[in-house]
Amino acid sequence: MPESHTPKRVVILRGTMCSGKTTLENMMQRGDMHLCDCEILREAVADGYYYAMVNEIDAMLQAGTDFRELADRHPAHTLVVDSCVHAQAIAEAFADTEVVQVCLVAPWYIIAARRRLRMILMGTKPAAVEADPHYARYAMEYAGPNYAQELAVAGTDLIFVNTADYPWKVIEASELQAMLNPLFAWPLIEDPTQLYQQTLRIWKHWYGNIGRVPFEEARQNVVLPECCDGMSVMDVGGSEGGFCFEAINRGATYALNVEIREPQLALARTIRDGMRQPLSVANINVDEHGLPSLNDFDGATRRWDLTLMLNILHRVKDPEKTFRQALAISREVVVEAPFCIGEEPRKGVEGSKYPETTHLPPLWIQTIAESMRFELSSIALGPYVPQQRLVYHLKWRNGNNGYS
Repeated sequence: MPESHTPKRVVILRGTMCSGKTTLENMMQRGDMHLCDCEILREAVADGYYYAMVNEIDAMLQAGTDFRELADRHPAHTLVVDSCVHAQAIAEAFADTEVVQVCLVAPWYIIAARRRLRMILMGTKPAAVEADPHYARYAMEYAGPNYAQELAVAGTDLIFVNTADYPWKVIEASELQAMLNPLFAWPLIEDPTQLYQQTLRIWKHWYGNIGRVPFEEARQNVVLPECCDGMSVMDVGGSEGGFCFEAINRGATYALNVEIREPQLALARTIRDGMRQPLSVANINVDEHGLPSLNDFDGATRRWDLTLMLNILHRVKDPEKTFRQALAISREVVVEAPFCIGEEPRKGVEGSKYPETTHLPPLWIQTIAESMRFELSSIALGPYVPQQRLVYHLKWRNGNNGYS
């Protein structure tokens, strides 16, 4: 008989619904490990792995099959097993190799937001989701004060990965409870001279430089729909998250703020955690890495309901590449950028307030959008003096010649 294969490592994934296991599976398949700062999982992708779904584990259990057969059927450097219930049995079956439990965790209000979004993606109307009394209680109770002890399995190491924000971060067990159930604390966000690039409205109350409120309000009304009920929103280059917070004010279920500057993200996280907002942040350099997609919630082909690209395309190294990335994972895209006449982006536009800034022609925006099956639904002037930026609203057309 051939010798049984022994993987170098077995990783048992733990985590509640909407903690990020499906996201991780798709992330590993695509090789997008810049979104997960966990060395063990990165090694698995680099050296070769097999991902065993929970239904495969359940089928083996029902058939009375030894879990060791997983390694023989799928010889790989690392065996990743999605099975919370059978962690002890899997650890015992692979007692002769390294077994690590990786537990995906996030604050209860992030879990609740993802659960609400998942229900909407599966067809539940937003109003019915908000009326459901179970989702919040489910999310709040999923991790009690003895969570780490409850997950302990003899012969395994236990690693916790915080999936609230990108890139996901490994945290210590001592940090776990403070992260899962932080104390409600009104964040200190009253110092506009030090903290603010934007003027922010959270729970319909303005913070920051109040003198900018008319401008910010006018800009929000040009960019965002009046009603965002049930929507998922991603803002690329979103600074402190002003448009994400405003989308949440208008009913959005979940928002993602993509930004490379850590001080801006730190403020967004402080506000999020203090006010229990359904917001995640992503510290991503879009010149080097792709944008997080929404299809990670259930494995189906999902798109962000709305992606904002406000004053960002003319700042990146490859505007067309970044623009196409956003169009590929969105149903609607709003672009705000300096404009010029012509067919290609260019600098040195005569009479421009920013002559060294790349200006984007409307024809260039429209041509790329149409090549990705988007239609330019409207062009508006932003509330700037002098008028120097246009706001483009683009809608994706599905295969049935309709909007979806």
